[in-house]
Amino acid sequence: MKIRHKLFAGLVSIPVIFAGVAVFLIFTNRQVEGDAREVANYELNLESRAAQLPTAFVSGQKAAEELLAAQRRMLLEPEEKDLAEQDARKARTAILESRAKVNEILDFLTMMTQRSLNEYHQEGNEVAAAAEVEEIEAIEQIRVQSLRYHQFLDEYLAATDSRPDRADEILSMDVRQQYEQGLAPMVQSYAAERYGETSKKASGIEQHVRKLSRLVAGSALGALLFAILIAVFLSRSISQPLKELTAAAKEIGKGHLGSKIPLTSRDEIGQLARVFNKMAADLSRTTVSKDYVDGIIKSMGDALLVTSSDGLIVTVNAATCRLLGYAESELIGKPEHATLQHSRQDGTHHLRDESLIHSTLEGGTDHQITDEVFWRKDGTSFPVEYTSTPNRENNKRIGTVITFRDTTERKQMEEELRQARDTALESARLKSEFLANMSHEIRTPMNGVIGMTGLLLDTELTTDQRDFAQTIQSSADSLLNIINDILDFSKIEAGKLQFEILEFDLRGAIEDALELLADRALAKNIELASLIPCKFPTALLGDPGRLRQVLTNLVGNAVKFTDEGEVIVRATNEVETDTSIVVRFTVSDTGIGISPAVQKNLFEPFVQADGSTTRKYGGTGLGLCISRQLVELMNGEIGVTSTPGEGSTFWFTAEFDKQPPKSVSVAPVKQSLDQLRVLIVDRDGVRATGLETLDGSCGAGCRL
Repeated sequence: MKIRHKLFAGLVSIPVIFAGVAVFLIFTNRQVEGDAREVANYELNLESRAAQLPTAFVSGQKAAEELLAAQRRMLLEPEEKDLAEQDARKARTAILESRAKVNEILDFLTMMTQRSLNEYHQEGNEVAAAAEVEEIEAIEQIRVQSLRYHQFLDEYLAATDSRPDRADEILSMDVRQQYEQGLAPMVQSYAAERYGETSKKASGIEQHVRKLSRLVAGSALGALLFAILIAVFLSRSISQPLKELTAAAKEIGKGHLGSKIPLTSRDEIGQLARVFNKMAADLSRTTVSKDYVDGIIKSMGDALLVTSSDGLIVTVNAATCRLLGYAESELIGKPEHATLQHSRQDGTHHLRDESLIHSTLEGGTDHQITDEVFWRKDGTSFPVEYTSTPNRENNKRIGTVITFRDTTERKQMEEELRQARDTALESARLKSEFLANMSHEIRTPMNGVIGMTGLLLDTELTTDQRDFAQTIQSSADSLLNIINDILDFSKIEAGKLQFEILEFDLRGAIEDALELLADRALAKNIELASLIPCKFPTALLGDPGRLRQVLTNLVGNAVKFTDEGEVIVRATNEVETDTSIVVRFTVSDTGIGISPAVQKNLFEPFVQADGSTTRKYGGTGLGLCISRQLVELMNGEIGVTSTPGEGSTFWFTAEFDKQPPKSVSVAPVKQSLDQLRVLIVDRDGVRATGLETLDGSCGAGCRL
């Protein structure tokens, strides 16, 4: 028989038996509970109502006495008449409520007893029905005596207003005598009979419960015996083979891979035994020895340390012993934190709860630390980087695996690199200061050379002498420009370039930059123009000198690399607020253009389009780099778009504050050109377009 069949038969039969017993007990228990609940409710209602009868009668008598007392007070104490009348009304109301309460109780007792009588007739229980009939008769007798009692009370109430003495006689002779001699014995007899019936029914329920308890005990005992028999059967047919299998597995775990399990049954345990024997044979051929794994661990280059769940060292390799200066036997069993991390680098105490290795053990999270110190056996520390990983077995943390390495050499290399970097930065700073100082020292005599050359040209010279002087002047101007570029570049590199905040007119700044290059453009027959919208805000705050420097650099390059055509400077509004404006400047030319490969590095120091430009056009390659840095200092950007052979367009943005409005009285000037027609005739399209824009913004109708 298969094990699953045995288990199925055993595991199914036990629940079935217990389920049957449980169903039977539940059914019986519900029946008993129903009977008990019904009897309890019935008896409770009857007994409580029967117990209320004497109270109702007594409350009526007490109210009658209070009524008589109130009537006498009205006669004897006139000053308390109002209070006595109020007490009399309350007493009459209490008498009426007492009568209603008595009638209500008697009606309820009659109704409940009549219902029980009907139920007993339906069940055929004539004995119980006869008892209920007697009870109804007793209730009716009480009702008759109650009517007589209340008649006396009515006579008493009638006499209290007119004949108080007669009322006192009726209360003491008739009312009390009727209650004590007629009603009280009948009520007590009825209550005693009701109590006896309740006790009898309770005794019957108790006997029924005892029978049920014996039945429950017998059923449970039978189910328990059956379960024991099944357990014995399963133990002999399943547990014993499993014990043999466990014993063989322990032998294999000890390394006795030649052990065999002597089971030949055809059930699942027999199949498991055969598979287990085959596994043992395979393990004997393929299992890697523990010594082999230990050899790999001990030959690792990084240090390895394994702790238990309580932080004790259980495994180390040779690298760990070498770095810490301990023998392996000295480390095994030591607390990891007290051995490696008892103090910080500055010598202060390092709490175990603050250690990330302890956090790995407690929280189960991996940690990789690159700036920590471990302590050797001789009391010295060394910098390490380590990784701590929780060691798990069956999803339970059993310790921590720590790998670490000495970072002393790396720290030394990092320190050397830092010192080398600082030295290089200091050298660059000193170089920039030297260049700035030297450029300044060279520029001073150069100004003298240029000034004296200008004075020399103002004198009478021969043709050859004038050519020589002009050559000296142009060479000195070029040299001065180079010196100025080097000086500005050095100042920017040294962080000493300063910006001024001055009030200036944007249109004038652009025109000043173009005026400096007008002669050069005229000499090459190049059209040089600027386009600025008429209503453009030009009253700004900033450094006009640095703005002219950038424009002069870009326009100068455009003129330099353009042999024919035009160079146009435009200013447009990119972003404007009430207090500031971002202006976009563009410098377009029809020159030689720039290849895409060169454009990406064009704004780096000492970079030109190619080597031939330096030989043909001259220059240091610093102008665009300086322009880029100046634009960035003005919170802007710079860029270029170009097509080789067609020209280039350099653009940059700069942020300026607006000048505050000034209240200056100026004579009104008529600027409107409304209703005026203007004809513009010019061979140059750019100049004509500029005039059209200027006149059109003032309201004139233009035609080219």
